[in-house]
Amino acid sequence: WIAHSQEAVQGRLRGPLGTFVEFLGESPKARQEMAYESQMWGHCVGRLAGGRTFLGGVGGCCGEGLESGRMRLFSYRTGAAQPRITVNAFVQKDGKLKIEQIKGKQNRPPIARYVPDVVTLLNHLPLNDEVPEDAVAMGIVRRPPDVLQAHPELTPWCSVQELQTDNEQLWLMQQYPSLLPQLNLQSPLMQWMVAARKDSLDSEVIDRMPKSAALKHTLQMAKKRPLRAGGRV
Repeated sequence: WIAHSQEAVQGRLRGPLGTFVEFLGESPKARQEMAYESQMWGHCVGRLAGGRTFLGGVGGCCGEGLESGRMRLFSYRTGAAQPRITVNAFVQKDGKLKIEQIKGKQNRPPIARYVPDVVTLLNHLPLNDEVPEDAVAMGIVRRPPDVLQAHPELTPWCSVQELQTDNEQLWLMQQYPSLLPQLNLQSPLMQWMVAARKDSLDSEVIDRMPKSAALKHTLQMAKKRPLRAGGRV
């Protein structure tokens, strides 16, 4: 059993459900705290091969990165230092961070209730423009550059549900079609665009979105059109 070491972390960002802490690479108990994180949350960031020496293994590589300053490691903690989310990022040559992983329990994506907290962290950190797969798995994206340029008041990182304009939703359909089921498709333009691509999209998108009488009729007609000679519609 590995105990939590308060002196190995520092609070960085408070959320509605807990606090993001950052691991302190200069702390002599940083690796012990990484082992605690893995023990409590069942993932590999602090899985060390050397037992109480806290050396080797996957966690050993992370520990070296943390101690050298090449990597930064964050944990979202609730209650009595209970880990809920682990985020690690590599420091790039220009000083910006590149997120490598955003993990919940047993290396799964964090649960939906923590999406706002992760979005807040991503907007708080000096990140590059790369969108990690783990963020997409949570339904988190970085808004397209032209939208950010036209609307500087918007935060770069957001949940899919925050994409409200036609331009943003059309962009999502092109870049991340798997996330379309999470959109609230109220725009007639988006509804017709989705219908036009129904054969290449998840049927759930069509089933869930509102449909005008004209759109319903069009979709019904598309199902009933008979095949002509030669197999062409």
